[in-house]
Amino acid sequence: MSIGPLFETVIDQDLLAGFLAPAHSLQAPDAVDQAPHFGRSEAPTVFDLDDRYRITGAEHLVTGYKKDGKVARWQGIYDDKGRVMVTISLNSDIGDSWEWSDTPEYPLKFSDLGMRLGVNYVVYAMTH
Repeated sequence: MSIGPLFETVIDQDLLAGFLAPAHSLQAPDAVDQAPHFGRSEAPTVFDLDDRYRITGAEHLVTGYKKDGKVARWQGIYDDKGRVMVTISLNSDIGDSWEWSDTPEYPLKFSDLGMRLGVNYVVYAMTH
């Protein structure tokens, strides 16, 4: 039975290492890879998201980032058929982009990207 992929926002490098440790022990180390390409031919979805950027959480709008999280990265954990099982958004707060989307003080560009990522994730989960 397939339940679709899991999506996780990770804010700093230490949390990422802790998150990936069990994944490495359960699968081949090469199952963890950079940037799932939702929206491209290998994982077609609704929105083409080649131009992704860091989504700053509402609490960190003044500084623009939390801890050492200046650069956003996306990683994925894949099954043996190359399907995405887990996506990891390092240094991007996608949850805040949804939670604060109706707040005028929260930048629209963050909510816009977060919503597009969310739609792509749901469509991918329902079709793979």
